[in-house]
Amino acid sequence: MKSDIAEAIGYIPLADWCEFEGVTTNAITVRLSKGIWQKGVHVVKPRGGRSMVNLKAAKRWLEGKSNSRAA
Repeated sequence: MKSDIAEAIGYIPLADWCEFEGVTTNAITVRLSKGIWQKGVHVVKPRGGRSMVNLKAAKRWLEGKSNSRAA
């Protein structure tokens, strides 16, 4: 059910993405700081909410089709 909701809205909590990919949240922080991922594109944080991963942007990155500095 959780994955159905994530698929429907297009976002998944950062912690769930990290579990799926097998990385730490620190690894995502490094991607953001190096420009590999972009805030507001790959990771968004709504006011008062948790950081969320944009599934479409993450999929493009996984496939090497991202507009980020590095893939």
